[in-house]
Amino acid sequence: VGGMRFAAPLPHLLLSCSHDGAVRALDLGGGGSSAFVELYRAPEDPDGDYAMLHALSRTAGEGGALAVCRTDGLVTLLDPRAAPGGGGTGVHTQR
Repeated sequence: VGGMRFAAPLPHLLLSCSHDGAVRALDLGGGGSSAFVELYRAPEDPDGDYAMLHALSRTAGEGGALAVCRTDGLVTLLDPRAAPGGGGTGVHTQR
């Protein structure tokens, strides 16, 4: 696990980012499942590997988006309110 954080706009969600390239959420609100749900996975590189995820930011901008830092130099904005597997928006690439 590279980082853990509660989602500010959804304080019942515990988010984790990991070295296998995934961001997962656990709903601690009581009514949901007791299993982590994958919200995002870094795309595979040509070798079939995933970029490791280093950290989750605090809320970055309006709406509760989080910045996710990847080992390939990309910073991705992720909205934890979006449907699982909805992906994110790239905001920076390594040059």
